[in-house]
Amino acid sequence: MGRGSELAPLPAVVQGHPLTDAASGPGLYVHVPFCRVRCPYCDFATAPYARRSAERYVSAVLVEAERSRAIVGEAAFTTCFYGGGTPSRLEPEDFARLAAGLARRLDLSGVVETTLEANPEDVDGERLAAWRAGGVNRLSLGVQSLDAGELARLGRPHGVDGALAATAAARRHFASWSLDLMYGFPGHTAASWERTLARALAEEPPHVSAYHFTAEAGTPMGEAVRAGRVRVADEDEAGELFEAAARRLGEAGYRHYEISNYARPGAESKHNGLYWSGAPYWGLGPSAVSTWERVRRTNVRDAAVYAARLEGGGSAVERVEDVGRSAPEELVMMGLRRDRGVAWTELAGLGARAESWRRAALAAGRAGWLEADETGFRLPAKARALTDEAVARLWRAVEMEV
Repeated sequence: MGRGSELAPLPAVVQGHPLTDAASGPGLYVHVPFCRVRCPYCDFATAPYARRSAERYVSAVLVEAERSRAIVGEAAFTTCFYGGGTPSRLEPEDFARLAAGLARRLDLSGVVETTLEANPEDVDGERLAAWRAGGVNRLSLGVQSLDAGELARLGRPHGVDGALAATAAARRHFASWSLDLMYGFPGHTAASWERTLARALAEEPPHVSAYHFTAEAGTPMGEAVRAGRVRVADEDEAGELFEAAARRLGEAGYRHYEISNYARPGAESKHNGLYWSGAPYWGLGPSAVSTWERVRRTNVRDAAVYAARLEGGGSAVERVEDVGRSAPEELVMMGLRRDRGVAWTELAGLGARAESWRRAALAAGRAGWLEADETGFRLPAKARALTDEAVARLWRAVEMEV
């Protein structure tokens, strides 16, 4: 994404950054698979909603949480994130049972941020009350667009009026909330993006996420793009859309703290900050991923299979990986997505390969295409759209050294 195929030399800038936007302890992720409709661009692990399936799902997650104590022990979580799927699709009583059951099985007493992803059509008074009673203090609204034609093309059922009603409710009930948008999808134009950004800013969200559309294999929209039946923004056009968001949101006072995320001061996502800083997190639910003590565990994707495994006394985990060797690469890849980059202290303790990354970053700083100083290293704002290329360039330098 972005104009040009190379990272041009850029002047090094010495500037200190706080080390992280993350909370101080591990995070808990809970995957809720249910949706009202499956969007044509989505490849996440989802399932049609049925009351019986939801009740079974909640029971299975609570069994998994109980068994998780054998690994996480008495760990005190500091963030909790209900993702999906669409967690807002759960009926209020099911969400209440899920939240209360997790609090009885895991130490959530120190959680400072609990986020719930919600679709606008699910935001109503009863659900809002259940979310707040269950500890939710941050809402992430999947609006995607504020253009009626685009919403129809994206298969979104809420419409513009529904989206605006949901943002108004979020503003009344939550001090912290995010308005989540997408750009570069089939039929998206620079003009409509400017209009959506203007309408989004009028809602005064504390946080905005702007994600680039990906043509995922196996999805109706992704397959149409891959087959050439519909056109999406090319690399240069996508770069212009990225830059438009950065410009408009920056002018409005939002900090572009991660490649796809913008926040008013203090409204950064603490939970997502854990992922970007390489901190430990534990996942529950179908397709959920955990990274704990340099071991990554990935749960089975199918919701029914997930529940059956736990009901039968088995494990939901489908794949286990030792991520010790790849930890430096992942830390750099995620860290360079942030405006503050990677702190030297974040690399500390990752072994000899981490030292190779440090030397490569310092050499890139001397060459002028990376900023490196006494606190760490980062990409200049204008080059952040080229994060993948920057990581690959550093990786080649590390591999040549090893």
